[in-house]
Amino acid sequence: MLSCIVICFSIFVDSNEKMKSFTTIPLPSLERFITIALFLGILLSPAWVFSQIEPEIESLPNDTAKANRLIERGKSYCANDNQKALYFLQEALFLSNNLNYKKGIAYSYLWLGRVYYYKDEYDLARINLNKSLALFEQLNDYSGLAWCYFAYASISDLMGDYLHAIQQNQKVIEYAKLANNEVMLAAGIFGIGATHIDRNELTIGLAYLSEALVIRQNIGDSAGIANIYNLMGGIFEKQIKYDSALLLFEKGLAMREGLGDIRAIANSAYAMGMLYIEIGDYDKAIASLDRAKSIYIRLEEQTGLCITNTYLALAMHHSGKTAEAKRLIQKSFTDAKKFNNPTLIGNCYKVKAEIASAENNYKRAYELSLKMKSLSDSMAQVNKEVIVQDIEARYQLENKNNQIELLESHSSIQHKNILILSISIAALALIIVLIIILFRLKAKSHARQVKVFEQQKTILEQEERIKEKEMQLLQESVESKNRDLATKAIEILRVNETIGEVINKLELMKKLHASDQKISKHIKEIARELENQTNTNTWREFDKIFKNIHNEFYDHLLEICPSLTASEIKIAALLKLNLSTKEIAAITYKSEEGIKSTRYRLRKKLNLSGEDNLIPFLMKL
Repeated sequence: MLSCIVICFSIFVDSNEKMKSFTTIPLPSLERFITIALFLGILLSPAWVFSQIEPEIESLPNDTAKANRLIERGKSYCANDNQKALYFLQEALFLSNNLNYKKGIAYSYLWLGRVYYYKDEYDLARINLNKSLALFEQLNDYSGLAWCYFAYASISDLMGDYLHAIQQNQKVIEYAKLANNEVMLAAGIFGIGATHIDRNELTIGLAYLSEALVIRQNIGDSAGIANIYNLMGGIFEKQIKYDSALLLFEKGLAMREGLGDIRAIANSAYAMGMLYIEIGDYDKAIASLDRAKSIYIRLEEQTGLCITNTYLALAMHHSGKTAEAKRLIQKSFTDAKKFNNPTLIGNCYKVKAEIASAENNYKRAYELSLKMKSLSDSMAQVNKEVIVQDIEARYQLENKNNQIELLESHSSIQHKNILILSISIAALALIIVLIIILFRLKAKSHARQVKVFEQQKTILEQEERIKEKEMQLLQESVESKNRDLATKAIEILRVNETIGEVINKLELMKKLHASDQKISKHIKEIARELENQTNTNTWREFDKIFKNIHNEFYDHLLEICPSLTASEIKIAALLKLNLSTKEIAAITYKSEEGIKSTRYRLRKKLNLSGEDNLIPFLMKL
């Protein structure tokens, strides 16, 4: 019965024609109508609905403890099963109202607002959040206020209202500090970082994310760490660092799968699908986006489904399924207009234009591009205004912080007085409580240290793998350059052989003209000059290339044996390239016996025994 009332009411609010008649009801009457409908649904719920409550909750007396337990159960289903979450939270609201338990009422409205946010019913979400905010302010519940502003910021960021998103997350940080709530402090910092990334301010966004990551690692918040990995992966994707982005996406997905958070799994699958589109692996993109789509359908999250369908259409288009892509992008466009979300509409225009361009329908593609540009220009103008207002908000926040510090000072004195009074009344009870708290804190601190150690170990292992990969690439580069150098040496060898043949022919000519001493002398001078010039130039060219590749070889060699001659150093360089005695002789215009003699002197000067191989020793330098 309750589920039927909630579903019917949602349909009633979403309908445009019914909304027109519905808005004629005064606001107080509207709120009374909602409350009466919810209470009637709870009172008339059949027995099978009550069976959803765990036996231990059902057996509890109708007191504040039961209300708190119902709120916790509703909170746990908030992102994964909207109907169950609504049931538990409405039951908690009904019980809290009967008990006049204001804290229970406030938290029931807060999490009802979150449920409607996940159901894409943002007006209902704001109505519930407004009620919770008023109650939290009355109760001075700083943690509740932090949660409430975080929920507001989520809606603002989704709708592209970056100014209010930043201001609301600043409120989250403010109240989280007052409540000493590190979870919400990290959430507020993370929210500001995410908004800066949406505004394409990647450096600022990354700084906020790094700060939030430290806090979440300290408190062992696995879900929060996974969220940061996912968003950092998006930054690396925008910076075209696809390998790093994929590594972070996969790491975040593994953590979310371990936690069993299906909504977060869908977000990771969507992010990986977008990355695969950028890489050009459209089959993997379709698989990842299909996984995200199936989860969003299960969760009935229309906004997530709209975003996923938009880029699933793009992946299908690139993989040749253009007809199916057209149908899908048209559905996404209809949904985006229904949500009145300019970001979603702009994305649809972009994909439509790309499909039209691929079909050579350039007129249609141009028209769509103009619509997208017009939408982007209007959003850019809003963002400029946001930056100015953001500066003003920071100034106002600083003044507000000064006032809060003064209030904290008064509050601290008051708390000390209460503490002294409590100690004088129940000293023994307080000591017992402190001992229990100390043991728990010690256990929690130990768990955090173990977690940090494991994370540091993982990071070190990753760095070692990266270093090994870099060393492997460096070694491959050196080997490639060595091959090029050897090739150059062989080219020099061939040139020298050719020049040797020319010199031999000149020697033959000299013999033919032996009778003419003038001609014979001239030929001999040409041969000698050709030999000297070629030997000098070819070695100078080879030596220049060799030093670029093995720039420290000569230094190491002379450090081991400073007494080496220039000829011996030259032969050592050629031996490092694993050239044969015959090839070295041809390059240096020396006899093979001379090369063997030089090798023997090298081995002796380097103190190498007869069994040691000279070439491997030189190749290691």
